[in-house]
Amino acid sequence: KVNNACLNPYDLNQMMILSKETNPQILDLTKNELFWKARNVKNDDYDLKVPINDIDCAFKNKNEIYVCTAYRKIRLYDVRVKNCKPVVDHKDEFDKYHFNNILIKGNDQNHELYVSDVSGGVYVLDPRKNFRVVGKFKGANGSIRKMSASRSSPYFLSVSLDRFARIYNTNNMKLYQKIFLKQKLNCCAIIDEKFDTKTMEKKLQEVPAIKKWEHQNEIKKKAVEMRQKMKENRMLLTF
Repeated sequence: KVNNACLNPYDLNQMMILSKETNPQILDLTKNELFWKARNVKNDDYDLKVPINDIDCAFKNKNEIYVCTAYRKIRLYDVRVKNCKPVVDHKDEFDKYHFNNILIKGNDQNHELYVSDVSGGVYVLDPRKNFRVVGKFKGANGSIRKMSASRSSPYFLSVSLDRFARIYNTNNMKLYQKIFLKQKLNCCAIIDEKFDTKTMEKKLQEVPAIKKWEHQNEIKKKAVEMRQKMKENRMLLTF
């Protein structure tokens, strides 16, 4: 069972396949052949085979990849390593969190990992501090299905099962904007452009979906007021 397929942003001819009961592998799309495949990790403390169920991945650079598993573990693979085993295998499970997405924000040397869980939380992990949770983004009520970050601005986008698309600011770790899109969302992507924060704020204010959502809220408020007035009039007529 294939869980996810991720293109290498540093080399679009490579695609990483994540699945259940099969180790992560990278395919070469130009040659239609296997480029790299990971090997099994070490057995656990009871000398039992560690089950494989990888969900999502994030490319640190052209050769290093973070992988998030369904068993609340994070691994770092390096394609250049000969034994094809994880360079970093974070053994301490995150008991409180059930991760389903992983995202890198920052450059190769100084970056943070953003991971989301099934309860709607987005957590910030610091790889330099043994993947310790250093922050949390709030606001979502449903399971986060996908996240996408902008390289040129301090924003990232997330979509969830509550039918909202949310834009967060990584500088102050607050919700910047949310948009109701009517349908259950499963994927999202940010196309990077060369513009500053002010121009991005102006563009977000011009999005038709945001204006329509604000207009619908005004209509709903007016409808509630009308219903209350009708109830009051009926009460007066009965007396």
